[in-house]
Amino acid sequence: HKQHSLKFLYLGFNNLSEKLPSKLFENLNNLIHLDLNNSLIENLADKQFSNLFSLEYLNLGYNKLKTIKQSQFKNLINLVELDLR
Repeated sequence: HKQHSLKFLYLGFNNLSEKLPSKLFENLNNLIHLDLNNSLIENLADKQFSNLFSLEYLNLGYNKLKTIKQSQFKNLINLVELDLR
């Protein structure tokens, strides 16, 4: 599947929704860069990023997030940079 080889995904400056679908990134195991900045996101599912084992960079900056649970980042063992501004 081509989606399994995707490494960079830029979805910034989109009106994605108040809450992203919980399995939106489920099959993106090789993703290393995910940018969701300025996307009007208010909530994240508990396991939103649970299968993103290769992820190194996650940008959630400039959204409308009110709370973030530590468990949402539990499996991000390769994460180097997290932008939450």
